[in-house]
Amino acid sequence: MTGDTFTQIDVPGVTDTRADGINNASQVVGTCTDANGTHGFIMVDDTFSIFDIPNTVATRGSGATNLDQIVGSFQVRQDPPETGFFTRGYVATPMEHNSTAIFNQ
Repeated sequence: MTGDTFTQIDVPGVTDTRADGINNASQVVGTCTDANGTHGFIMVDDTFSIFDIPNTVATRGSGATNLDQIVGSFQVRQDPPETGFFTRGYVATPMEHNSTAIFNQ
């Protein structure tokens, strides 16, 4: 990688970090895992915010638009719960990047 740069991205306090998207403002979006489950994250100016779509069992961040929106997927339990999960997509606009509840609802 002559002339290129490499930046390792590790969300603090989690066991796994996967960066999946970046926009023109260098905001990085991805998925991280900790003891409580799977969450989305956004990194803005080297500051990480972990987020979950409310009432879901897993949230994943896949990309960041140039309009400061996050796209990704989430899982919710089927009814009855023994039958598994539904996976759905989302587009969300963060309210602020230093909160665990960062989405307009």
